[in-house]
Amino acid sequence: MTQIETLIANLTRSVKLLSSDIDSEETRVRIRDVSDPAYPILAQHLRSRRANLSMTIAALQARLQARASEDQYSESLAG
Repeated sequence: MTQIETLIANLTRSVKLLSSDIDSEETRVRIRDVSDPAYPILAQHLRSRRANLSMTIAALQARLQARASEDQYSESLAG
């Protein structure tokens, strides 16, 4: 497993934990509507963090796929 794959796996676990924390906070205050003015600030922060991590995961996956394509191209030239 490469460093990027390990990082993706770790970030994916973090996203799952954040989702669980968001659900717990929404359940605690009994508000799930993000547009509600009483929506908890903690849940807003956790949602933002989760979105940022999800974008990071997508970027890393794209980088990993690009690297795999480059490797295949190099192998086809060498072979």
